[in-house]
Amino acid sequence: MGCTLFAAICAIIKTTKLNELENLADFSYATVDLVIWAVVEAAVIIIAACMPTLRPFFNKTLAKQEHGSESPGFFRRLGSLFTLTSKTSKVPSSEPPRWGSGLDSGYQGMRNAPAVKQSVGNDSSTAIWCTTETEIVLLIPYLFTFFAYLTTARPQCLFSMASSQAPEAILAQLQKTGAAFADKQPGSREQLLNLSHALIANLELPSEAIQRMGWAEPARAAHCRIAVELNLFELLKESGVTGLNSRELAAKSGAHEVLIARIMKHLAAMHIVGEAPDRTDGYTPTPLSNSLTEEKYRSGIIYTYDVAGPSFRGLPEYLKSIQYDLPTKLTDGPFQAAHKTQLPFFAWLDAHPPYLQVFNSYMSAYRAGRPSWVDSGFYPVADQLTKRFDPATSDVILVDVGGGLGHDLEELKVKHPSLPGKLVLQDRAEVIATVSANGSFEATAHDFFTPQPVKGARAYYLHSVLHDWGDDDCVKILEQLKPALRPGYSTVLINELVVPRQNPTWPITSMDQLMLVLGAMKERTEEHWEQILARAGLKIVRIYSYEMGSESLIEAELA
Repeated sequence: MGCTLFAAICAIIKTTKLNELENLADFSYATVDLVIWAVVEAAVIIIAACMPTLRPFFNKTLAKQEHGSESPGFFRRLGSLFTLTSKTSKVPSSEPPRWGSGLDSGYQGMRNAPAVKQSVGNDSSTAIWCTTETEIVLLIPYLFTFFAYLTTARPQCLFSMASSQAPEAILAQLQKTGAAFADKQPGSREQLLNLSHALIANLELPSEAIQRMGWAEPARAAHCRIAVELNLFELLKESGVTGLNSRELAAKSGAHEVLIARIMKHLAAMHIVGEAPDRTDGYTPTPLSNSLTEEKYRSGIIYTYDVAGPSFRGLPEYLKSIQYDLPTKLTDGPFQAAHKTQLPFFAWLDAHPPYLQVFNSYMSAYRAGRPSWVDSGFYPVADQLTKRFDPATSDVILVDVGGGLGHDLEELKVKHPSLPGKLVLQDRAEVIATVSANGSFEATAHDFFTPQPVKGARAYYLHSVLHDWGDDDCVKILEQLKPALRPGYSTVLINELVVPRQNPTWPITSMDQLMLVLGAMKERTEEHWEQILARAGLKIVRIYSYEMGSESLIEAELA
């Protein structure tokens, strides 16, 4: 009676918890494991409750085993199920499982349970409930462990296994994330993008995926490059809501009408431009096509297609030529093979001023609209920089090392106008020569492989600098800062991607691939950053992160 009542209570609690799974955003929670364990537990409890009536059966079986049963191991293994050891009540770590099978240790515990003691079957004088009572007592810790698992905080990641879920599950997550996006919750836009990609991957046929990757997306990239060259996006923007047809676009651009018609049709199918509902073969601008008329985004199209694109297109052939070894040389990689050069990436840009210009222009657009470390709620600028600034130590509050055209310093000054002290921009002489002086910062030429000339500044800031270099070069760059750092005062701020251990999003992985083809470069995990900083005599104080896929800010100081 007691065991039956106990089983009923267990069933009620478990049913309640399983019903909660229906409303979870993360369907990667171990639902299958829970169902399996529910069945196993029910069987264990029922059998435990029936032990008094089964005792004669096992007594006879074990007695038979002593006299030479043909299969002595079977009942011993079966009997092990009824002797639950403390192994089933131990959890391997304090952190609850987040993905996949989280209860494997329990299964292993049942597999490894010891055999039923011979004395159970041989000691006829033992009270029938004595051993049963022991079995139930050993069962209780297991049940408490199982209920604790049911009540642990479930993972909040909305798309940890989105690509392997059914479309219906992803749609449910999209609905929930859409509500979060409507409420302007941080990170919801990125979550929607990732879930949308996952939905496409689940709905596409293999042949459709190959078609998309093989010629739909390459054609889109090529047509955008052509449209930039022929100013097609500018022509559409000037036309307003009425738009233009292929004949009009061809006449204004000087291209063949049929060619323009085919290009525009594909750009419309890929949602780059719109189609005019009341005009035959008519096209209208979209927010995206209008953005592509801006110089920084035009530069992005040119840079990605002309400079980075050939490196990706030639990557399979290049890797095959080096027997699929890892490229480690700045002068001999996929980029050099594609562009027929032995110059490192940045030296090649210096030798091709038009591409250097579009590269610098696109860098100003790459982070546009994305979270910035100077945003409210990201890095405590007021507490960490303003309040701790000591003009007696140095009149410089922040040095932007390798800061390009100074876009980060301009943003810092705009969002924190009361920031005290001087801001210093440092980069190569070729870059500094193109910087427009606006009075918000001081621009000086500096090679970051040489000792830092500005001593005792509150912060030395490096944005997307170290991912362009191998580990050894990163250590050299950081070591050049050490003599300038004042212990207990100066800090090093590294604004880079920090690759998560699991489920990185495609913006992070694609950037790592870009680093691969441009040279011996890469994005790094937190462990990699710790190793590099330690080699340079620095240590991480804290890593500030905001939204998934965005860059983090690593705060470091002298070790």
